[in-house]
Amino acid sequence: GEPREWKKWSVTDSLILAWMLNSLIPAIAMSVEALPTASVVWSMLSTWYSGKGNPMLMSQTEDKIHAVRQGDKSVLVYVNELQHLWADLDQCDPLEIPHAESMEI
Repeated sequence: GEPREWKKWSVTDSLILAWMLNSLIPAIAMSVEALPTASVVWSMLSTWYSGKGNPMLMSQTEDKIHAVRQGDKSVLVYVNELQHLWADLDQCDPLEIPHAESMEI
């Protein structure tokens, strides 16, 4: 028979996988439901929908930043909108500082 740990892991993985699939919209769930484990599904979804390194999302966000105008917005609202867009861009292309640990010291 299977080791007890394997059965426990398998049951837990199945529960997590079912929860993940049920939390997705049907079109996305269908695209990952054949994957074998919750970890593989999570990895695939992270690759597809994470902004990090996504040049299309970066380009769209940069276009939004360039298109933002204050217009009749207050300065506070305008700056807040820009800060959110910059944060979105940072998610796609995080600043990597060489020797960051030295800066912390």
